[in-house]
Amino acid sequence: MMRNICSMEIKEWSKTAKLGGPGKVVEIDESLVTKVKYNRGSKLKKVQIWMFGIIERDKDGKLYVELVPNRTSETLLKIIVDHVKEGTMIVSDSWSSYNRLKDLKFGHMTVNHKYHFLDPRFEFKDLKKEQRQIIHIKCSDNGLFHWTIGNTLCVSNLELDRINHENFSQKRSVKSKMQDKIGEINKKLENSTLPRTKRKALEMEKESYENPKPSEEANKVVSEVLAKPSGKIVCPLCQEIGKIKYVANERGLISHKIWAHNTV
Repeated sequence: MMRNICSMEIKEWSKTAKLGGPGKVVEIDESLVTKVKYNRGSKLKKVQIWMFGIIERDKDGKLYVELVPNRTSETLLKIIVDHVKEGTMIVSDSWSSYNRLKDLKFGHMTVNHKYHFLDPRFEFKDLKKEQRQIIHIKCSDNGLFHWTIGNTLCVSNLELDRINHENFSQKRSVKSKMQDKIGEINKKLENSTLPRTKRKALEMEKESYENPKPSEEANKVVSEVLAKPSGKIVCPLCQEIGKIKYVANERGLISHKIWAHNTV
């Protein structure tokens, strides 16, 4: 019961939560739960869940986290529109879904994890050159993937990993399991003899399993931005007559106006 109450309170706050603002910085990132380093290992068999988070870079900054079905631009940008104020400077990695943030009236800075977090010298750093060469050759000849954690050598069979990945891919998604849970609760709610307190508790539990839906404004704004080619400008004169014409830049817009509308 207390878990459901906490879930409801958090959900009510999240409906109106807006982070950042002009002059403020927020960081965004997506994370895969049960991720395996280098995508190798038996844990690939586990159900994997994507989470998307927004945090204010401030001493008393707020945090918003949501489970997401995927990392597409449509999914992530709608969450950002609903929960980040216009004019906020957003810091993200170089994931392509964030490329249109500037079109949504946000500032945008990126960090490339490939260059800032990965040290290519890490592999076999505690082994001598001759030892590294032997390991490379032996593993390559036998179809094995290998890496080190500290002084521990880890070896994984590529064929076994492929089988594990296929088995994982055939598993039902987390979303379908949540839908099953909601279905079970709906069946219980069909019982007309349920006490009022029990019915309220089940309704709260059901709502806690339902993912928040993007607002109508977010759906509209993001759809318009994604429908527009990146970096293009729309001719306002064409819009007035019900047409859509994109040009590359301001110079292109002037040329188009002269050529198509006989004006500047």
